[in-house]
Amino acid sequence: MDVGFDTSHPTFYDSDMNPRVKRMWDQIGSTGGGNEMYVGAEYTEEDFWLYGRSSYDSSEQYHGTHTLGIAAGNGGGTKFRGMAPESDICLVSNAVTSDEMYIEDKNLYKYTHATDALGFKYIFDYADSVGKPCVISFSEGSRQTLHDDDRLYYRVLDHLTGPGRIIVVSAGNEGFRNNYVCKPAARASAGTFMKIWGQQVAFSVTGEKGFALRTILYNVGNDAKASEGVDIADGKAMKVLSAEDVASCKDAMRRDTITVGENTYIQTSYAYRSAFHEDQWAMDVTIDGTGHVGYDYPLSVELTGEGSAAEMFLMNGTMCEDDANPYIADADITHGILSPGSAPAVICVGGTACRPVFTNADGERIEQSWGVNGERGNYSSVGPTFDGRTKPDVMAPGANVVSLMNHDFTDNTDNPNAKDLKSYTVYKEDIDNIHYEWTALGGTSMSTPAVAGIIALWLQANPHLTPQDVLGVMERTSRSCGDYGEKTPWYCGYGMIDAYSGLLDVLGMTNIEGLSREQSNRWDVRVTTERHLIIYDRTQEGGKANVKVFDTTGRLCRTMTLATVISPDGTYADISLADMPKGVYAIQIDSEKQPGSALIRL
Repeated sequence: MDVGFDTSHPTFYDSDMNPRVKRMWDQIGSTGGGNEMYVGAEYTEEDFWLYGRSSYDSSEQYHGTHTLGIAAGNGGGTKFRGMAPESDICLVSNAVTSDEMYIEDKNLYKYTHATDALGFKYIFDYADSVGKPCVISFSEGSRQTLHDDDRLYYRVLDHLTGPGRIIVVSAGNEGFRNNYVCKPAARASAGTFMKIWGQQVAFSVTGEKGFALRTILYNVGNDAKASEGVDIADGKAMKVLSAEDVASCKDAMRRDTITVGENTYIQTSYAYRSAFHEDQWAMDVTIDGTGHVGYDYPLSVELTGEGSAAEMFLMNGTMCEDDANPYIADADITHGILSPGSAPAVICVGGTACRPVFTNADGERIEQSWGVNGERGNYSSVGPTFDGRTKPDVMAPGANVVSLMNHDFTDNTDNPNAKDLKSYTVYKEDIDNIHYEWTALGGTSMSTPAVAGIIALWLQANPHLTPQDVLGVMERTSRSCGDYGEKTPWYCGYGMIDAYSGLLDVLGMTNIEGLSREQSNRWDVRVTTERHLIIYDRTQEGGKANVKVFDTTGRLCRTMTLATVISPDGTYADISLADMPKGVYAIQIDSEKQPGSALIRL
């Protein structure tokens, strides 16, 4: 489920050019066939044949095509293959804020978290109808809240997932910014400055009885005007407000104003009980200004109340430091996981950085580094969730990942976003007079479909895996992608996903003595239609190798010593396995350099 799908490229068709996309619910628009739905329309495999369907927003949005190519593209004759290239595909093109232009005002109320939940249900229902397990990739999200809305959404997702029904969601790209302020009970105050190149900052606060919020606007003159309860002195306008104060107001809402020259600032506070601690009050606070908030007049927000622990969560704007008071500098990058990645029932994916440099289609070297050597990318959101649970769950590459773009987006010369992405184009091709481009993009949006595609491979091995089973595989087989001390799980979850080691775990083969849990970059192993095992040495260095064949129970089925696996003239090892029963087998190859294993199916 995503936005902006172009399904016309051969990467989304099989070798006989049959559509791999079997269904699509386009929640935005309805053109060219389709059956009416609650919103938008449904398109079947026949519609893709007749109309070459793309989602209604495909000339403006490209995100869905890029993520789908990572999860499931077969390359379409190029080298850019996704993780599960032979899977069947079911799509939902959902609504996001930038798609509002396609939606009639009278219908906007229909697009909520519930509509997204219906999208998840639609995909799972189709998978059930054809008797197949299913994994859903969803590279979207919004800020968590302290309201009950998120918890209700989480309950829905919990009911939708189960054996063979997995949802994978991006953690978000909030790792660049501060998201959170914690005031321990022993401290008198803790806070941050806030600003935005716009007209509104927003945040939520909650805490134990006795906490309050102190807001200060700096560099104001004594001629500034303010509503009752705002103190102006020494060039500062200050308001101290408790959640209990706001709760006693009409509709549990209070507005306070400060006018400085031509600028007016309005602080709106709304009080309610925290969804996570019913004995605690929470407040949603917005501060609107006629100028760019926090720039002309620095703005600090502090949690106060010695003896009362309290927390502040960013909703909009930037938490920062300012020379107006350098001691107010308590914000950090934790608690940045987006919803629904924060839901207990989903697999939440953060991003690593493996490719800091790439060469574009014009031969230009593009340096765009979010980190190196497969460690956590500095863009990737950091946990925990608002209620203290560990997220993300796992990590995958998310820096400069190459995948297909929408042809009608890249050819849209009136779209400035399309022009901006031209330098990131890595490969171009024309098919049937249609121009396609493959582009390097980054973020947890790209990490998420990689994990979803890997889980699809695991589901092929065991269609009954539950989300808890998948998390168990990740815990046992993922690799480290950074050390942040005791907070490492908040940054990296279980670590970098390992598709191959995870598959061995799913098959129950990780404890086979003598079987490596890593594939070797040296050996290329394949099986012919006549069930001959072919082993190449990519290095062409030659030399002796010992080969063992194990079945999934760990039984050693065959062992042999090859004097020369490959010689410089290009010969290779050809081993007949025609007498062995059908099934999955592990091939262990031991040599002086780069031992490793591989899985085959007879």
